[in-house]
Amino acid sequence: MLPVSSIGKKIVMAVTGCCLVLFLLVHLLGNLSIYGGPGSLNAYAEFLHSKPTLLWIARLGLIGLFVLHVIFGLWLYIGNWVARPHRYVRETTLQATLSSRTMIWTGALILIFLAYHLAHLTLRWLYFPGERFDAMGRFDEFFMVTSGFKNTSVMGAYVVVMLIFWMHLRHGASSLFQTLGFSHFKYEKILTCLGIIIATLIVGGCVSIPFLIWSGVIGGNAL
Repeated sequence: MLPVSSIGKKIVMAVTGCCLVLFLLVHLLGNLSIYGGPGSLNAYAEFLHSKPTLLWIARLGLIGLFVLHVIFGLWLYIGNWVARPHRYVRETTLQATLSSRTMIWTGALILIFLAYHLAHLTLRWLYFPGERFDAMGRFDEFFMVTSGFKNTSVMGAYVVVMLIFWMHLRHGASSLFQTLGFSHFKYEKILTCLGIIIATLIVGGCVSIPFLIWSGVIGGNAL
């Protein structure tokens, strides 16, 4: 491998993580169009698929960012493990939180979830109710999404993984500022709170959609 310092690896992790979070925010804002009803979500989905070239450029760019994030995360983890192959008899990780200690594992679970998410809502391999179109002849994305999330196991899986994602993002958002040189002991608590706020807003928005569909608030007919 190329000789990259630990700081360099962390910077790559911070930059790719920041880009992925920005994408997630944009993606979430688009998905929240479901609150406007079938017409709103179906129009948004049609707009995206009407520009296949740009859509694939965005997808490939996201894949590249995600691959870099995963590779450098593993590189850092393995490097730290090699540097300290033996665990301390007594660990004194007073400053470490559960989120920071489990980043590699929550990241692995998010990777598995991403594959599941793509199979469910992008590739439509799982819980796909079949082709259906609205009154304007557009693919009925609203029906497809609500049909999937009315399944209790599907809704539960999304909520659980989103809580795991909250742990990952909560620490990642806080450590990003430190890696990029914005951290200072005077502002440590503020940056920690900012990380919690960012993670809570994103995850709260993501969780609200499957939960409200499952409960019948969106789409009706709760299961």
